[in-house]
Amino acid sequence: MKDFIEAGYLASGKVYVFLHSWELALAVLILSIIFKSPGLFILFLGISSHLVIDNVQKDNPLVYFIIYRMMMNFDRSILLPELDR
Repeated sequence: MKDFIEAGYLASGKVYVFLHSWELALAVLILSIIFKSPGLFILFLGISSHLVIDNVQKDNPLVYFIIYRMMMNFDRSILLPELDR
């Protein structure tokens, strides 16, 4: 799976990682509070713990912020420099 994902990044030069952003996690947390939903809070815990694990494996700590990725035009060489090694 890792080779498949990295090959896509290398071929396109862009990083589009859908449903992987801290903004999404925050939105789910806010919705869990508004609707007093334990299910949404559990979803938030799952998303955020997954993002923490993914985030510590990257050289760029901002890579899982969708706003940052948009500002960098989803450029793989900026967002995932570790793939160039």
